[in-house]
Amino acid sequence: MCAIPCWQMMRAKDKKYCIRLEMVTFARTHGVRPAMVRFACARNTVRSWVKRFEEGGPSNLHDRSRAPKSCPHKTSPQEERKVLEARRQIPPFGPRRLRDLCGCKPSPIAIARILRENGLTKKPRRKHRRKNDLRAIKAQCRAFERLQADTKRLYDIAC
Repeated sequence: MCAIPCWQMMRAKDKKYCIRLEMVTFARTHGVRPAMVRFACARNTVRSWVKRFEEGGPSNLHDRSRAPKSCPHKTSPQEERKVLEARRQIPPFGPRRLRDLCGCKPSPIAIARILRENGLTKKPRRKHRRKNDLRAIKAQCRAFERLQADTKRLYDIAC
């Protein structure tokens, strides 16, 4: 009945939940092996979705976040407060000076990130560049004053 394999259906982001729910209900009524054959996927895939469904119900069939749960090398809140305090005391200092002169531990890149996240940096002003107005330049030239000729060498044609 199902002509498209499971892995192709999973790529279609709009129907993932419906396909998973259909797979789970089919597996619970007919068994894991028939669901595996019908949806053209691995046995462990069917089992993992059935297990998730039994643990948390239908809402557990949605995609989970793939973001890491922790970041062990992240700057501690105490260090961030120390960097922000040093910057508020001496506003013109940048990340390198804050690290060298104020005794902040994080790297200059981490200090720059902390300052940027807390709005203590400003973007450099972009200079406005005026574009050339070609109409004014062309109006200064008289007719046929500037000519351009494209030439092409025809070496490949035999005479």
